[in-house]
Amino acid sequence: NMGRYLLVNKAFKTTFGIDQDPTGKTDRELLPESTAIQFRDADLKVFITRASSKVEETIETSHKKTIVLLSSRFPIMDAAGRNPVAVGTISIDITLQVEAQRRLEKSENLYRAIAEDQAVLVCRHNSSGELTYANETFNRYFGVDLKKHPRFLQLMSSRDREGVQNQLRGLTVQQPILQAEHRVLRWHDEERWVRWIHKGIFSATDELTEIQSVGFDVTEYRNRTEELQQKEAVFAGIFNNTSDFITLFRVAGEDLILESLNRSAERALNLGASQLVGKRLEEIFPSEENAAIVSRYKKALTSRKPQVFEEDSSVGGLSRQFLTTIVPIPGMTGQLEWVAALSRDI
Repeated sequence: NMGRYLLVNKAFKTTFGIDQDPTGKTDRELLPESTAIQFRDADLKVFITRASSKVEETIETSHKKTIVLLSSRFPIMDAAGRNPVAVGTISIDITLQVEAQRRLEKSENLYRAIAEDQAVLVCRHNSSGELTYANETFNRYFGVDLKKHPRFLQLMSSRDREGVQNQLRGLTVQQPILQAEHRVLRWHDEERWVRWIHKGIFSATDELTEIQSVGFDVTEYRNRTEELQQKEAVFAGIFNNTSDFITLFRVAGEDLILESLNRSAERALNLGASQLVGKRLEEIFPSEENAAIVSRYKKALTSRKPQVFEEDSSVGGLSRQFLTTIVPIPGMTGQLEWVAALSRDI
């Protein structure tokens, strides 16, 4: 009876589309040729070696369908336990699991290919903080060696480490993404600012298992921002405390619209900012005697050059003489966006 089936279960018959009694029949009589040869070779190996085996095998069914089985084969010995008389096989269909794993590997490979090609810092760390993956940019930036099992928090500045830890603990299934800026330490102890996007990865039971972090260096941006804030503070101090009158008009087509003025200008005009901001230049200087002032603003706008002149103006019902400088100010595109005027009562 060597090579002939002695017993099969219902699952075997269903999987291979067998509607007859397989007892006493061979692999070739029941299965596609390629599958019959594959099964026969695997059975013979167990029979000859007298050793059990466990293999993953891709086979074709009678329905021309390819499936993957995890098969355990074992020799069935005679009563004396000396010689094999048959081979038993227990197989589990793992096709869905294998396909899912292949999709995961493909996705992982694609992720890694994309991550390696990025100029941003990309890493993954598990729930205990140990780095499990880092792209080449990340490795160069921090000088880390994953074989030494570094932890993500070790790369943070000691000033921010506790705050970062608390933020990461706050990741949930409902709020899995966090954006924040942290100070980090590069391999030569240089402190830099990095803006991170952290994404929590959760298990089927909603347990945080891993965190994917993508970051980019914003040190220069923060430094420039701080410098601008300092300059703005200086300018604001001068703007609000100088005795000169300062007004800033926004260019809107042919019109100049007052956008801001300092306290000295408010006092000179005897009106508050809320009453003046948003008005056209001609509405602020409506009288005929101020027509020359309006024309100089327009000239600064058309010539794109500063205008400096002395003027007599009626302000608050009083005749005053001013030394005025009108400056056209271009925006980022090079087009004129504002006109500033500085006037000193002389």
